[in-house]
Amino acid sequence: MSERDVSRLLDRAAGSGELPPGFVERVVARGKARARRRWAPPAAAATAAVIVVVGVAYALRPSEPGGSPPAHGVAGTTTSDLTGDLVRRLQQSVGAEFATDRLLVIGAAGDETVAVLRRDARPDEARVGGRAAEVWVARGPGEFHRAVDYISYDLACTADDSVCASMRPNGLGLAAIRRQPSGRTFVVVARTGDHEVTIRTAEGETKNVGPLPTGGIVEVATKHPWQIRLEIATAPGRAYVLPIPPGGVIEG
Repeated sequence: MSERDVSRLLDRAAGSGELPPGFVERVVARGKARARRRWAPPAAAATAAVIVVVGVAYALRPSEPGGSPPAHGVAGTTTSDLTGDLVRRLQQSVGAEFATDRLLVIGAAGDETVAVLRRDARPDEARVGGRAAEVWVARGPGEFHRAVDYISYDLACTADDSVCASMRPNGLGLAAIRRQPSGRTFVVVARTGDHEVTIRTAEGETKNVGPLPTGGIVEVATKHPWQIRLEIATAPGRAYVLPIPPGGVIEG
């Protein structure tokens, strides 16, 4: 089964709330954990499935616009400063200036720049506390284009995650995956505050990237971007899983 097939199956699963029999076993052939979890918004919102697996990444720390990230890794820039050349270029591509709080994270992802802008959530999601964002991507010095119109966040938890449910009223954070045509994969994280972020991949490795208060973009060594697991620690021994939402793996 190709990874593109996996993506399509995940999207269908997200819509129906069910996974085909034996799907998890076929996908996570090398993983120790075989689990089927449900992406379950409260109230009457539709249930979507979340695959929980084990994994890894290497970390990155924020860097200034136009600069190179430190050797150990996280790319990103302070989103409260809208005067940098990188942000001005994004504004030109968007076609308008935008409020400071709309920019959730912006930073380097290899030879690309990825930016996440907050947008209005759909009424049914907003009624239950959900938020939404759009993702813009630029290659090299080129213009940004909108790669994804709508990604949900702060909307849902896996069904058995009591820590996530208790944290949801205060905001869970946003997670998305950028899968480049070359195969390089980047995890985009925003709105997780001062909590420790740990990223795991299906290959069985794990890395704590620390708090990402202004967001971060982390390159991940994995062939299975749909199986990345993000854990957000709110206190020692207490953490929740931040789901990758349906449509959150961005290709092309």
